[in-house]
Amino acid sequence: MIMNLDRWEMIQELKNLCHELATQDNLDTQDPVYCVQVQERQYVRYDPDLGNSVLVSLDGECVVDDWDDLEPDDDMSNWRQMSYIESWRTVETFLTMKAAKAYIETQAHRHGGPLHLFGESAYRNPELKWLRGALPNLLKMVKP
Repeated sequence: MIMNLDRWEMIQELKNLCHELATQDNLDTQDPVYCVQVQERQYVRYDPDLGNSVLVSLDGECVVDDWDDLEPDDDMSNWRQMSYIESWRTVETFLTMKAAKAYIETQAHRHGGPLHLFGESAYRNPELKWLRGALPNLLKMVKP
């Protein structure tokens, strides 16, 4: 944790961060930030035009893909056919791809769907652009 670092350890961590920022894959994006996103499903009233449908138990506890997946003794009146829309929602944002990948590797179990990495640009974010530019300059001002 950063609060437990002494001055020289903090300077070394800043150097490591600056090196990572300067050498990482920027995903062909100016001023990249790395978003970890989770795939989510939103269930909506059945619409054949959406193309995606499942069966949802009336209590909302169970989802099955097809009528054939139900047990023979299941009461069909306890199930409703519904459509769903899948989307990606950002759950965390990182300065480095390395940190984003580490999050996916260590924290995927905390999310209800698959995670992926998405590169976004901070091009119109003046605070983040300033911070990224200030870090290397700040290190130049530190006397060993």
